[in-house]
Amino acid sequence: MAWLGERAADNWYWVSIGVFLLAAFIEALRPDHRVRRPILGRWLPHMAVYAAGLVLSSAALPAFYYALTIDRSHSEATGLFGPVQAWAGPWAVLAAGLIGIDLLVYWAHRLEHRVTLLWRFHAVHHADPEMDVSTALLHHPIAYVFTAGLVGCTMLTAGLPAWVFPVYALFEITAGVFQHVATPIPDGFERRIRWLLVTPGMHQAHHSADPSHYDTNFANVFSVWDRVFGTYLALDASARNQIEFGIAPDRAGHGLLGILTRPVRIASRSAHARAPQAIEQA
Repeated sequence: MAWLGERAADNWYWVSIGVFLLAAFIEALRPDHRVRRPILGRWLPHMAVYAAGLVLSSAALPAFYYALTIDRSHSEATGLFGPVQAWAGPWAVLAAGLIGIDLLVYWAHRLEHRVTLLWRFHAVHHADPEMDVSTALLHHPIAYVFTAGLVGCTMLTAGLPAWVFPVYALFEITAGVFQHVATPIPDGFERRIRWLLVTPGMHQAHHSADPSHYDTNFANVFSVWDRVFGTYLALDASARNQIEFGIAPDRAGHGLLGILTRPVRIASRSAHARAPQAIEQA
């Protein structure tokens, strides 16, 4: 099964570009009225900070990236995942690994909203006042290091083979881009898929500047975690259409320099206010 991870690692770049362009095309067909800034004014700094995050995380976590790209000794399941492979084979390891990674990402995300220092870096993502496909790229490099370090190193230590990570990355890239797509999403589509996957509507509520929506919908790919841990919130199309994004007051600019320096200038948000439990059943 290591071949699957190698294929994913070799093609993630082209998959990312293809998914991004497809989502951007959908946005162009049915644009969201809340996106007003020119495309290049948004895309270029967001792409630049995304690239910076990849470079910094690979430099700060060399052992993790070495295991992913070079060290074939991590191609077999060990530790907690060894019995899974012995009992049900590599496909079960893949399924368990995808679920385990996604669960850890959920809790890492919750930590970023709870711990003040982590929030200041994660807030870069929430500070975007206009959410579109490029917002999926908008994460401070330090936030990349935190998530990759916590999730990647924990799962490798638990015995997950390295080839699972690139496979998860393809799911994450695809989900992340479409969760931020700036186009109206019909309620019917939302209801059909949010029983399993995080939808654009769910993620819009997570980005909402309305305090009643804080601390909801932390899941990354699979929506089940929000349901299990009581952070699930579903809004209908009318409510989603009225959501305002961003963090106020935000005195930092939205260019590359403003993005990178935002953690030291942004006002703290009261991210600890718990929103109501789910107001709508899927």
